Amino acid sequence: MPAGTIHLGTGLDLAAAALTSWHCFNRMIGQLYHCLQHRKLFDEDTAFPTALVAAA
Repeated sequence: MPAGTIHLGTGLDLAAAALTSWHCFNRMIGQLYHCLQHRKLFDEDTAFPTALVAAA
């Protein structure tokens, strides 16, 4: 690979990363919508718990 170029991986790697990002975005939008419908405050820690909290 020539100096100064960036290797982005295969097309499948990029597609998987894009789908993961899209899934996370859709999940957050759904949670925000739920909070608006039920007049509740959005809590990021509840919406996206860390691995340590999720394992407990």
